Order: sequence, then structure tokens, then C-alpha cells
Amino acid sequence: MKFVLFSVILSLFIIESTAKIPPAAEDLNQILLNAVETYRLQERTYKGEKLFYIPNQQIPYSGWAKELYNNGQVRYLAQVEKGKYCLRVFWYFNGQVRFKTKFKEGQESGLQESWFENGAKKSEVYWRKGKREGIEKSWFENGARKSEVNFKEGKKDGFQESWFEDGIKQLESNWKEGKKNGLEAEWCERGFKISKTNWNNGKKDGLYTEWRDQSLLKKEEQNWKNGKRSGKTVRWDVNGEKIWEENYKEDKKVGETIYSFE
Repeated sequence: MKFVLFSVILSLFIIESTAKIPPAAEDLNQILLNAVETYRLQERTYKGEKLFYIPNQQIPYSGWAKELYNNGQVRYLAQVEKGKYCLRVFWYFNGQVRFKTKFKEGQESGLQESWFENGAKKSEVYWRKGKREGIEKSWFENGARKSEVNFKEGKKDGFQESWFEDGIKQLESNWKEGKKNGLEAEWCERGFKISKTNWNNGKKDGLYTEWRDQSLLKKEEQNWKNGKRSGKTVRWDVNGEKIWEENYKEDKKVGETIYSFE
């Protein structure tokens, strides 16, 4: 087992944990020796709360729970106090930390992080009282940023961006209280805009435009009102020539399709 690497990692997350660590359990060997296998933990509901217990025990469990790989490397450790999680950490088979999250009074609280198997940061986000709060960031394995989105009380709220692995913008959107609100735009891997959508309170509202990613010519335009197609829809061919147009009202087609022929 990779005790040196693991001891360093373990010491870092013990310091960050809100739980009280008994001095006798600070040594890794002692922690693993005293930790129970996760399958032994029973989840019971007491006064509306879900708590962990050891079988045939009436007092909620306090201590460590573990899972190991077949080679003895630690796969998972959880720190529990009075039946509630304080800390959960997962590892890859090679000993690299995969995921870490902290808790307060059984709810996720503080910085939550994840990593790729090569040690590169994969994602991070803060939690408060069991809800995501602030900017959630993610990265590709090569270290390039992948996405950023703001949360408020567990709901997307504000600006969201994402990128392709080479750094080209992929998406921009706006959110309010967990619903899309405002302009949303998408780009192809070549960096050309391929769509633009207007949203109002989670529903399409206004003009939607789609472009062909190779020719930059318009492909289609639609008009929306309160989440329903309303008004003219126009379609163009690969040469930019109009093929047809249709009219909609309350998401239902009105009249015949008008084709454009020379």
C-alpha cells in the first residue's frame, strides 16, 4: 500500500475536516484498523433525520468507514460523527485522490473537489447547507478550462460558459433562479456561432437563429413566445437560398408550407 503518499493526502483532509479527530486515530494505520467496512453501516431514520448506525447498536455511529481495492489500496474513506457524514474521500486505483467533499451537520458544506487520475484538477465548487453556492468550475484533463457556472442557493443563477478542449468557446447562457433567462449562444469547434436563442423564465421567447457550421450561412430562423413557436419559421439550403417558410400560432402550424422554387 502506498502509505507515504496516502499519509500526506490524509493529513491534508484531516486538517480541513470540521470533525474532531481523536489523537489516537491520527495515524493512518490506526485509522484503517479502527475503521469499519462501509457495508456494515446501517442507515436509519431518527426524528426525521437519516443517521448511520452499527448493527445492533442504538447510538449513532462516530468514526471512520472504509472500502479497499483488492490490492489493499484505499478506495474510499468516510468520517462520521453522531451518525452524520463529516468528510468523504474517494481514490483511484493508483492512489490518486478522485473526489473529496466535506459536511457540516450532515449537509455538504465547504469546498468540494475532484481530480483526474493523473492528478489534474477536474472540478471544484463550494457548498453551503447542502446547496451549491458560487462559481462551479471544471477543467479538461490537460488543464484547459471546460466550464464555469454560477450557483445561488443550489440553483444556476447568472452567467454560464463552456469551452472546447482547445480553448474555443462552446456555449454562453444566462440563468435566473435555476431557469434559462436571456441570451444563449453556441459555437462549433471551428469557432463559428451556430445558434442563438432568447429565453425568458426557462422558456424560449423571441427569435431563434441557427447557422451552418461550415458555410456560416443561415440554416433556420424560428419565432417563439412564452415557450411556444409563434410566427414565421424560415429554412435555407446549403447555398443560402430559402427553401420554405411556415407560420405558427401557439405551437401549431397555421396554413400551408410556402416553398420557394425558381
